Amino acid sequence: MIDQRCNLNTTTASSIGVMDTVLVVDDEIETLEDLSFALTQEGFNVVEANDGEQALNCVEHHSPSLIVLDVLMEPMNGIDFCLKLRQTSGIPIIFISSRQAETDILLGLKVGGTDYVPKTITPKVLALKVRAMLDLVTQEQQSLPKEADVQQLSHCGIRLDVAGRRTFFEDQEINLTPQEFELLTIMMRNPGVVHSKDDLINQLSKSDDPDDTIFTSTLDAHVFNIRKKFKELGTNPVETKFGHGLILKPCD
Repeated sequence: MIDQRCNLNTTTASSIGVMDTVLVVDDEIETLEDLSFALTQEGFNVVEANDGEQALNCVEHHSPSLIVLDVLMEPMNGIDFCLKLRQTSGIPIIFISSRQAETDILLGLKVGGTDYVPKTITPKVLALKVRAMLDLVTQEQQSLPKEADVQQLSHCGIRLDVAGRRTFFEDQEINLTPQEFELLTIMMRNPGVVHSKDDLINQLSKSDDPDDTIFTSTLDAHVFNIRKKFKELGTNPVETKFGHGLILKPCD
């Protein structure tokens, strides 16, 4: 059985440079070993888990760039793991399964899988598929405008003038404090992402000066004030996902 703390494969990889981490989740030890070897040879760090519950812990502690995920596992199978993960993360997931009926493939893609491949795929081919997928993700990220270049952010009638540090809802300006503006800017840059409170606190605490540290109570106060100011104009953009964090509400 794989160590419940997650098994980080430290086999020396053939590629040189910063390596992406791939999480491989499968209850078959032989499959884990074969895939881990092929992925490390392709230049990846590999973290191994043998069920969905353990995999959630691995995601939290190792922040993988991609997940190779078996479907049939216990106590938490691949489908349930994917549904759980998609509440907070968009990490690419490649399902690997012996179940190849059209309904199985459609289900895997519907719950948030990025790809769905048969277990007959060779480890080398899968490793190359992982490489191609992550290269594509990198290209897409590089094609996006840099945050410093984005002067206007908009979502559901809310508009932020980043350079001028002004906030509008439809045609009315809202006066936010500097930290309220920073908090809303972070969320507006990724409107479909659930932000954990720890992540928001880390992003708002920009220096090592203890006087600049943001605490949970301070963050809660900022969220309360943002909601109050927007409610005065008939809207409430910030939604709490209990147990997960905060997200901007989708447009009506």
